[in-house]
Amino acid sequence: LKDAPIVISNHMGPIEPFILAIRTGGMAVSRLENASMPLFGSLCKAFLPIFVNRNDPDSRTAVKNEIESRAREVSAGKYNGPVFLFPEGTTTNGSSVITFKAGAFQPRLPIQPAVITFPHKPGQIYPSWTVVGPDLPELFFRMLCEPYNRCKIKWLPPVKPLEPEEMSEWPGPKLYATRVQGIVANALGSKTTQFAFEDVQLMQEACKFDDKYLTLTTGAAVEFKKLQSELVDVTMEDAKRYLDTFHKLGKTVNGELTFEEFRDAYADRKIPPE
Repeated sequence: LKDAPIVISNHMGPIEPFILAIRTGGMAVSRLENASMPLFGSLCKAFLPIFVNRNDPDSRTAVKNEIESRAREVSAGKYNGPVFLFPEGTTTNGSSVITFKAGAFQPRLPIQPAVITFPHKPGQIYPSWTVVGPDLPELFFRMLCEPYNRCKIKWLPPVKPLEPEEMSEWPGPKLYATRVQGIVANALGSKTTQFAFEDVQLMQEACKFDDKYLTLTTGAAVEFKKLQSELVDVTMEDAKRYLDTFHKLGKTVNGELTFEEFRDAYADRKIPPE
């Protein structure tokens, strides 16, 4: 840990932040909502966290700057522990490693990757916390009902940005993040995807429709970052609005639209005739 001021890891549930905080003595980057959670919020604040409001672009920019500032102060010896965070930006079921946010890689400093797994047998609780699954109180309760819970941390070799591409102002941090995402996935024996926190937001939006089919399939199958790379002017607000429009237009149980229905939904954009 002495070779890198920033520690990153995959993220499956609510336990990893405590584990990394204890093992590294570091400062977490955490979502703002955690600050107000009973007990968890108080514990979190004890580790000098950097809180981010994930729905506020200004907050995300400020957090990137704070990560860089503290990481450089760690390198200078001002803090004993590193900055640690989970660049996926949300929890997953561990079957793949989703898109890494660029915030941890913006300083273009050495990164210490770690991979966390929870070895378990059939019938034991698997402590991943996702949109479709037990809520947080139930997850903690079920873990407390186990005689013991196992966790394994593997520290990977520190990673430095490659010259000159990953040292550029942009897209250097993104290229750096994508490479480290691949390293973490490789160590886990899993794959990388372009799913991101934005897909979780769309899933949560889909849950409001009280439509089981939409929630369990379409809601999380967009790969929003890939969509943005192909339709660069699509925002999250656009996506939520079109999700609502498509839901209202859908007249079949499988959620499919005819070309005419799709064209009508995109009336404010130019779509060539069929």
